[in-house]
Amino acid sequence: MKTRPYAVVAGIGLGLAMFAAGCASPSYRPGKVDLSGYSRVVVPKFEAGPAVQMPAEKNTVICNAAIDQIQKSGKFQDVDSKSTSKKGELIVQGKMMTYEPGNRFARLLPFMRQASFKAEICLKDGQTGQVLDKQTVSSHFELHGPIGVIVSEDMLIAKIGDVVGRGVSNAKLVNP
Repeated sequence: MKTRPYAVVAGIGLGLAMFAAGCASPSYRPGKVDLSGYSRVVVPKFEAGPAVQMPAEKNTVICNAAIDQIQKSGKFQDVDSKSTSKKGELIVQGKMMTYEPGNRFARLLPFMRQASFKAEICLKDGQTGQVLDKQTVSSHFELHGPIGVIVSEDMLIAKIGDVVGRGVSNAKLVNP
């Protein structure tokens, strides 16, 4: 029986794809909340929850990723990390509840412990402090083989900020 080269290549490609990567993409969609009255968004650095040891610079990575996504949407006039406590200001607070970045080089091996992140997101009115929405965003990344080594911790943690930024932007239906 003659082996067909395309079948061998397809089998190897499928095997490598299954070995190389897999992830549960995080998602965040604020509940039924009206953000049309907000023209300014503040995304302060994420706090570390109880028993969470997260380097301070990772807070900045998440915050900047969320700010970038909200700015790209163009749905808010101003996006910053510092509050003015004025009318029309929406505060997006985050607290990391789970921070397990895993080991970059252990990702070469299958079935090793991978990266896992969980954040509590709270939307608040900047003037009154009233909580508008509170949800949890979580993600578990399984990246094996060479792709697992290439992907940095910052790239993984920034995904949480990206998702939060897109969720807040998509919740605003009316431009100011």
